Amino acid sequence: MKQISLLLFSLVVLPCAAQSEKGDSLSLNDSIDISEITVTAQRPLVRQETDRISYDVKHDEDAKTQTVIEMLKKVPFVTVDAENNITVKGSSNFKIYKNGRPNPNFSTNAKEVFQSIPASAVKRIEVITEPGAKYDAEGLDGILNIVMDDETQLVGFVGNANVGWSASGNHYANLWGTVQTGKLTLSANVYGQLQSRSSSRSLNESENVYRESGNVSRDRSEGSNKGGHGGGSIEASYELDSLNLITGSLNAWYYNVGIDYDSWMGMYDANGQTLYSYCSRTLDGSRQKYLDLDGHLDYQHLTHRKGESLNLSYLISTTRLNNKSGYDYSEVISFPDYTRMSQHTRNNFTEHTLQLDWTRPLWENHTLDLGAKYLLRRNDSDSGQEFNNGNQMTSDFLHTTQVAALYAQYKLKAGPVSLMGGLRYEYSYLSAKFRDGSANDFHRNLNDWVPSLTVNWRINDQHSVKLNYALRINRPGISYLNPARFVTTTSVTQGNPDLESSNQHNLTLGYSLLTAKLTMNWNLSANFSNDLLTLYRYVSKGIIYSSYGNVGKYRRYGLNTYVQWRPWNGIQWMLNGWLSYMERENENQQIRNSGWQPGFYTQLSQQLPWKLKLTLSLNKQGRYLNGLYGYSDGGPWNYSFQLQRSFLKDDRLTVRAWVYNPFNSSKYEYYHSYTDRGDYTGWSSSRSHSRYAGISLTLRIGSLDASVKKTNKTISNDDLEGRK
Repeated sequence: MKQISLLLFSLVVLPCAAQSEKGDSLSLNDSIDISEITVTAQRPLVRQETDRISYDVKHDEDAKTQTVIEMLKKVPFVTVDAENNITVKGSSNFKIYKNGRPNPNFSTNAKEVFQSIPASAVKRIEVITEPGAKYDAEGLDGILNIVMDDETQLVGFVGNANVGWSASGNHYANLWGTVQTGKLTLSANVYGQLQSRSSSRSLNESENVYRESGNVSRDRSEGSNKGGHGGGSIEASYELDSLNLITGSLNAWYYNVGIDYDSWMGMYDANGQTLYSYCSRTLDGSRQKYLDLDGHLDYQHLTHRKGESLNLSYLISTTRLNNKSGYDYSEVISFPDYTRMSQHTRNNFTEHTLQLDWTRPLWENHTLDLGAKYLLRRNDSDSGQEFNNGNQMTSDFLHTTQVAALYAQYKLKAGPVSLMGGLRYEYSYLSAKFRDGSANDFHRNLNDWVPSLTVNWRINDQHSVKLNYALRINRPGISYLNPARFVTTTSVTQGNPDLESSNQHNLTLGYSLLTAKLTMNWNLSANFSNDLLTLYRYVSKGIIYSSYGNVGKYRRYGLNTYVQWRPWNGIQWMLNGWLSYMERENENQQIRNSGWQPGFYTQLSQQLPWKLKLTLSLNKQGRYLNGLYGYSDGGPWNYSFQLQRSFLKDDRLTVRAWVYNPFNSSKYEYYHSYTDRGDYTGWSSSRSHSRYAGISLTLRIGSLDASVKKTNKTISNDDLEGRK
């Protein structure tokens, strides 16, 4: 560091000193104390790589006092609104990984988990925009990968405790800790959140007009889902020696909420005469329960050849869904001959995966990745409905999938140009058994080839351009395949066991500008599919029938932009914006839906005196397509103010206070959706709290510069749609 300071001094200060003593110039006769000279440089925190964009959390000063949820607000193409809902490139259709593998805790309940993990435990956050051949080909808008800090230097313990209170009625607490002794490192995280009746209370209204008959249906429901959810994870690593590492992890997430709603529904003919109407109330004991568990075991062997590694990984993942609900009907007019209905759904999902990865540097700037994978996936579904007139409907369904995959990926770096190309082959065997005899058993074989290619040109240290093509695959999960019929007075819903994989083609052109004070990223993309897994519906005799099919045509053209500007120390402005044009079509029904979808999130942070930090944020989601049959208005403008200050030695205690939409005139904000295509038209609306305030306390305990070491390859299953 001293050598760098002297070099800068000789290049900058001495030429000025050689000038005449005029104005503010400096001469050699002036007294200069070199020890008092401080050279300050800003390090770019965003890095553009061949297949991803990464944010350097470790070297962000805010990481010392903030949680991961706060860091995500700075990551390119990631948006976190005032309620901590996360989107990637303006879409909620993405996966969340931890150290390169899917994590149920993160994906299922991300905003609560990320409030519990201190940002100081994270090395970087990656947005994988162009997954290569080694990733399962998931038809998503991106992968968000949280890379934990893997530098193991000291022995000790460090922990983090966080509690939060919100006037809306959601209160949470989180604990995180890491301990290292010898070659063993352990990390654990546990969190929970209570959801009050008032915070979960909602009001929903809708109206539909049936084109053929002219009948009109209206309904209104109001209620709450009081309960709680939580989970945790534990990870361990043991370094056998400098070349061999074993890591393991266990993750869990659970929720248990009650269902307490009062509803009213009426159907009227074209002349306004009542055809039927009723009031309903959920039965006592109606609840939704869900449990998600997964465990990983990974072994990594490094050879004496620099960059070569061999990884063997095993994953077991399981989910348990148990829903029990029902309704009592009253004030009935011309209703079917029952006054009570109860239903249950039990879905069990279990998955075993074994994977082998080998990375081999061939020669300088040439690397080959090879891998193989076997997956066994079992879905069980037991569901039924019972009516107090003696009628009942049941379904007992078993679906099994086996997948064998091979991949090869080649990386080349030639001067300013880098290339990554790969090919993946997947063979799938699917079988279905209807143990109650409700349908015929069947099986099917699928063969999928998945190519990908990315070219990146680094024009200079600041500018780079990349071009990517990738094919993605979506396989149907149990909720899409389950043929069980769920019947209400106005609808019949069931899955389709004959579904096949769908293919989606993706083409992306990206540009990056990276400087110390200004960072910009733009992505132009085009996506299309001719066999998209699609929800379709039709009306017959006043009943809405819904199912799924490989019947969708999909086109999307989009622009995503990210800007981060730090004009001087203590202030930072960030913008994530998106604009896309989307087309959806079902030729069988001769229905086409299209439109523009804009949105943005912006944040301004200013360091204030007395160690205070003020953060202002503003976001707006514009109108967007709501599937094939309509659109949503995107909701109102949302804004928030947050004030933060740290206390104690090394800023160990951090207090944050925030207020959400404080100047809104209404207590509630409304979201509207419209149906303007298909066999009926209509609208629906929902409301939630518009303004509230909250406070959180975060305390860091101990001192340790160590985290659980991770193997550089592991299992990632992300091909499934409709698993949960």
